[in-house]
Amino acid sequence: MNYYDEIILEIKNLIETKDYQQAMEIIDLELKIPYVPADSELELLKLKREILDIQVDTYKNSGAKAFSIEEIQAMLKNFKDPIEQMIAIQNLSTINIRNIILDVEKFLIDENNSPESKTFMLMNLNAQELDKEFKVIKHKEFLINPINIDMEKIENTMQEVKNLLSNTLGQDNPSFFEMCNEVLFTYFLITYPEFEIDNINNFAAALTKIVYDASGVDISDDELNKWFLIDDAQIENIIKRIRESGAI
Repeated sequence: MNYYDEIILEIKNLIETKDYQQAMEIIDLELKIPYVPADSELELLKLKREILDIQVDTYKNSGAKAFSIEEIQAMLKNFKDPIEQMIAIQNLSTINIRNIILDVEKFLIDENNSPESKTFMLMNLNAQELDKEFKVIKHKEFLINPINIDMEKIENTMQEVKNLLSNTLGQDNPSFFEMCNEVLFTYFLITYPEFEIDNINNFAAALTKIVYDASGVDISDDELNKWFLIDDAQIENIIKRIRESGAI
């Protein structure tokens, strides 16, 4: 059993015991290493997607149970279980959020909480049209008023990227297309409010190249140009930004 076999086994054991936070930390740490064998990198990405799928499914299915304010407060503080935090965030719509505004403020500045969870929190506050400026700490400090978040613009931009990928990569390799969508959404969650897509073609091409590389499959710039009108230098900059963010 080599190093990566042991790492992957450790991550699987963490998933089995529902320690998703620790599993994600190990995955993200390993993916930041300059060279990871292609088969191991693909397995790490699959495990990351498995955790994200579990989180999303649990989040979507949590509406069946009503939680008290005290339960929601306790769940928000449990940074070791990001799924429980996501459930708490979803259920903020069932209470008067102003009753726990101090908990929300603490959540957004607590460095133990993931940047993804903080973006989910901001999205929920936006949906409730909360007009209040919050300090948000991710890789640096931001001041954000949720009511000013233009979710329609963000969703439309991401949908443009998805549509372009669907009409190109999606026709040729549906599984890679899904992986690109996963990286795109994770990148948004991690980087917001610095999430920007200046050129749809370049961003779609960068996502495609990242996923191909992660899967150990070569794709040349000429091949990318068959699908996208690209600027090679810009693509490399985008790839660097996505990798440095930890989205892959």
